[in-house]
Amino acid sequence: MGILSSKVVERLSFYRQLLLKYDNAQQSHVNSAQLSRLTGATQETIRRDLMLIGCQSLNIRKGYLVKDMVDCINKVLDPFELSRIALVGDNDAFTETLLYEYENRHIRLVAVFDFDTVNEAFCRNDMQRFHFDELHDTIRSLDIRLVILNVPGAFTCQTADILINAGVKGIINLSPVHLESKAIYVENLNIITAIEKASYFMKWRQYV
Repeated sequence: MGILSSKVVERLSFYRQLLLKYDNAQQSHVNSAQLSRLTGATQETIRRDLMLIGCQSLNIRKGYLVKDMVDCINKVLDPFELSRIALVGDNDAFTETLLYEYENRHIRLVAVFDFDTVNEAFCRNDMQRFHFDELHDTIRSLDIRLVILNVPGAFTCQTADILINAGVKGIINLSPVHLESKAIYVENLNIITAIEKASYFMKWRQYV
């Protein structure tokens, strides 16, 4: 299996999120028609995505065994070893979502960096809060390779340089400034663009 496209990886992640809900509901099987209704992807796309990672249905009538499909996606998406994540630029709601809604034993949020004074009440055994001034040394000492960057645009490039120098290999950039780097992987998620895109389609949807 070669390197998958970003769209395929996005869909596989979405499939797994839904499959885990199926598993929690004790549904043993799911078919491509059900996944299509839940994800919006066509049945052909779903079957092709799963074929790319070697996931096959052994029961045409029932569909795919949920546990087997999750295992197949795990082997593709999960890192080889524990991946420690840091959030730079605190947002309590975002932090709580990562801590309580996102469960992946291979990927763990271990540090949050903020410009304000650290509030000890928000510290946990599995996650620590640090001041921004401690960014470089702490990133290096905790061996953090992936960072979610959520700082004002004026600080984006400067902070990214600090992170790269500290050994970070990937940045999920939530700031309004577009980042590009040949040294690391960058995923730019522009919230302002998302808001304006939603507003545009809400405006013109009535004419479609």
